[in-house]
Amino acid sequence: MMRYQTLQAGKELDLLVAKNVMKWKDVEEDNVPDFSTDIAYAWRIAEDLLTKGSLYKEASEWCIKIGDQVYRGKTAPLVICIAALIETSK
Repeated sequence: MMRYQTLQAGKELDLLVAKNVMKWKDVEEDNVPDFSTDIAYAWRIAEDLLTKGSLYKEASEWCIKIGDQVYRGKTAPLVICIAALIETSK
């Protein structure tokens, strides 16, 4: 399994989210939404994800807690994407 927590915000992560979380088939890097950098797009994922957990800020990091697992990232869109990828891959 890929180490999602080491990914940076950007098109590579956006494409992984589109294909693995959103289950989009015909999406390429040049037409994928900015899930990992734009909260409006990330929130589409968060709405479903947060039925299982909570999003909060702790010091300088954004966190999502689902069960005993806490996902952390520099921005809310980034941590939403990382958590969604990992939770979807379970």
